[in-house]
Amino acid sequence: MKLTPLCTSQVSVKTEPQEITAAAVRCKRWSCPVCSQINRNRVIGIARRAKPRALLTLTVRSTDYASPDDAAEALKRGLRLLRLRLKRHPRLTNFQFLAVFEKHKSGWPHLHLLIRGSFLPWQELRRMWEGITGSYMVDIRRIASEGQAALYVSKYIGKDLAAFTGCKRWWRSHAYSEEDVAEYQADKAGGQWGRLIAGWYSVGPALEAGGWQVDYQRGHRLTARPPERGPPPKPLRQCLNEGPIVAMPWGVQ
Repeated sequence: MKLTPLCTSQVSVKTEPQEITAAAVRCKRWSCPVCSQINRNRVIGIARRAKPRALLTLTVRSTDYASPDDAAEALKRGLRLLRLRLKRHPRLTNFQFLAVFEKHKSGWPHLHLLIRGSFLPWQELRRMWEGITGSYMVDIRRIASEGQAALYVSKYIGKDLAAFTGCKRWWRSHAYSEEDVAEYQADKAGGQWGRLIAGWYSVGPALEAGGWQVDYQRGHRLTARPPERGPPPKPLRQCLNEGPIVAMPWGVQ
C-alpha cells in the first residue's frame, strides 16, 4: 500500500550570495514515515540526557474498563493524582518523569515512567496507586547505570509509542531534562527564510546538477556552496526547474 507524503511538499530555504541552506518542512505527525522516526529519536534523546534513576510501570485492571482507550485515560488521570500525593510525601524530592504508553499484545495499555528524584519503596507506591485506581499493579526498578538506562529507553521508547484516544503518546514533567535544547524547527520560517513548493528528496540532487557542492546534514537539512573552481552554479529556482525528480524513499513521488 502506498503512503501519502505528509511533510515534504514544502521546503524552507535561506539564500545567501555564497550559500544556500534548505530544510524539509515537517508535519511532525506520528503517522508520517519520515516524522515518526525523527519524533522517536527526539524522545529517546530527551530520556537519555536526563539520566533517570528508576523505571516505574503503572497498570490498571482491564476488567474495570470498557475499552483500552478508557483504561489509558484512567492511567493518565491516575498519574496526575499520584503526582499530587507524591508532592506531599515527606521523603520525596524533585519527582520528575518522562511517561510513554505501551500497548500490550492484548491491546491494553501500560504506562512506563523514567523518573528522577528520590527512590520510593514499592510498597508505598502500591498503596497510593491502589487508593487512586483500585489496582495494585505497580512495578518500580532502580536504574543503576547509564547502560541500564539506555536499555530501558531502547526497550520502551525505541519501538513505536502507542496512541490511545484522548492521550498523548508521551509527555514529561517540567524540567525533566533541563539540559534539553529545542530541536531545529524548519517549519518556523522567519527572517531571511522563505518557502518553496518542492519535493525534499529532489532538492539536493537538483542543486548538485546545477553545480553546487551539497553537504547533507542530519534532521533533513542541507547546505550548498559554490565550488572552489569552475563556473558559478545556477540559481536555486533554475536548479529546481531543471533538476531530476527523485522518488520518495518509500516509493511515492
